[in-house]
Amino acid sequence: MAGERITGLAEVHVAFDRQTTEMQTKLAMRATLKGAAIVRNEAKVIARHLFGSSLRSTGALLKNISIKRERTPFGIAQVHVGVKSGKALGKGYKQLGLNKRSGRVIVTYRDNPFYARFQERGTRHITKHPFLAPALENKQEQAEQAMADQLRKDIAKLT
Repeated sequence: MAGERITGLAEVHVAFDRQTTEMQTKLAMRATLKGAAIVRNEAKVIARHLFGSSLRSTGALLKNISIKRERTPFGIAQVHVGVKSGKALGKGYKQLGLNKRSGRVIVTYRDNPFYARFQERGTRHITKHPFLAPALENKQEQAEQAMADQLRKDIAKLT
């Protein structure tokens, strides 16, 4: 799969180079998000298959598999497909509690799938059940094709 190539990208590359840097960044981000969505959806399917029938399935892991746009230098489009947990969940998930022993206020997060990294990589007590890496392996070619199609479509609109 890694050795395969998508053909017909030469004309897309030439048309892409004609665009301004700001437009290139916008087009590249749209295409990258299109490919990342395919990988994210596959990760959700694999995770549902692996963990959907567990006894205490809250759906927190499935709900929080997401795409995050990364801050990169101008002209580069990069995204991260992963599981949001902790502070990354946002204010809507934040809960304040009281530690009964010390009397201090503690912050917890509702539906926090902090355990996703343990499932993906495993520990000495838990065997690994990866769902993100296989999603990329399964859908890499399809994601690359979707990115190329999105670039072609966006460049056709501009010309």
